[in-house]
Amino acid sequence: MEICVIIINDLLFNYYKTMKKVMILAVAISSALSASAGVYKFKMNGAQAKANVMLNWSDNDKWTTLNATDGEAKLDSSDFKPQYVDVVFGRSMRGTMYLDPKSDLAVTVDMETGKAECSGALADINRYLLNTEFADISRDQYGLEETAFLKVCDSVYAANKALMEKASLPADFKKKEELRLKYMSYMTLPMYPAYMYYKMQKQITPSAKFFTKLDELTKFNSEWLECPEYCQFLLSAQSCYTSNMEGDDEAKKFMDWTDKVNDAKVKEYIVDSYVMSAVSSQGIDGNEALIEYFKKNVTDAEKTSKLNELCGKWEALRAGKASPTFTGTDINGKQVTLESLRGKYIYIDVWATWCGPCRGELPHLKKLEEAYKDKDIHFVSLSCDQNKEAWEKMVTKDQLQGIQLHVGPNASFLDEYMINGIPRFIILDREGKIVKANAPRPSNPETAKLFDDLLKK
Repeated sequence: MEICVIIINDLLFNYYKTMKKVMILAVAISSALSASAGVYKFKMNGAQAKANVMLNWSDNDKWTTLNATDGEAKLDSSDFKPQYVDVVFGRSMRGTMYLDPKSDLAVTVDMETGKAECSGALADINRYLLNTEFADISRDQYGLEETAFLKVCDSVYAANKALMEKASLPADFKKKEELRLKYMSYMTLPMYPAYMYYKMQKQITPSAKFFTKLDELTKFNSEWLECPEYCQFLLSAQSCYTSNMEGDDEAKKFMDWTDKVNDAKVKEYIVDSYVMSAVSSQGIDGNEALIEYFKKNVTDAEKTSKLNELCGKWEALRAGKASPTFTGTDINGKQVTLESLRGKYIYIDVWATWCGPCRGELPHLKKLEEAYKDKDIHFVSLSCDQNKEAWEKMVTKDQLQGIQLHVGPNASFLDEYMINGIPRFIILDREGKIVKANAPRPSNPETAKLFDDLLKK
């Protein structure tokens, strides 16, 4: 079963818990009641009184950092649409608020009690958002059989909707909030098959009832794109649908499914998200069809510019290009450069001791190293650990083979290869030129086939 977008890990259980307060220290957000609309002042009390405030805008997923001066950070702007905003205070608290450039707001959060006092035009809305303990699915419930899991999703939505009905909220906001709650409550539904596969080691075929529910929720309405929960649900739903389609060509399955999206703006959003993700992690090679599909379906100039910029960066990493270089330190303190390894093919593993998927590939890597130990291939493992001692300990304790080097988290090699997730595997030829900037993992049978083909040359 190929899951191409969803990454199932422990963050699955915490993703939407950021909608709640993480109460660790006293923080106060304040603005005078007489403050003009569009002016927000954030004041933090306690040990982090001078810490920054960060706002994540849902309409563009961009962050605004407000620097605190004398314990107060200020947002003085009306250049934004009314929207939900993810707010991060210092290092330890985050929550969800709703801002409107035409309205003022004063909020004081008592971290010891976990309650927020609000005043101003947006008081009722943000009192509700900050003080409500929304229902969600517990860790244990993710492993339920399908029928029981669907019932839990329904009950979570019903509970959250009841909480909204109890609050005193403006009618126009209530409509937006009901949409948010629906997709927040059902967010994990399209992830269920992937969770069962990765976490429960069960490969399930979702029932017709499951897809009936998913169909009921997967609606295409461009007006809803302002809701971040709806947007995230769409991407998860797309992954669920295409993962259960026949065939091995993931790009074709994606395009076949997306062709059925009957709202141009929604289609543009899905195509942009998917193709940008694919090119970011995999590069240009092998994604030519997706890039052409993007050009046909995405008209937004900013989105097009971003993809063109990304493709430009990956152009330097295409097959046949000279590889960016590196210098690493081995377990004995000796420096080893890429140039010193030329003359053989090089299979590079970029990893870290704290990375679970990286460690999961080690037994498979060991088998490859053993199978090709007398062949014309260097196996080079580049650790990007911040903690060098942890790397040294693991290399020694686990008797890791191949050429083990430490480069650290700030090596230019990582940036030049645009490595934003590990493990990452790279294959270079005997001259240090790129064969594959994003090579298959050791656990993938295609890796050995690729080695065999290369060694015939």
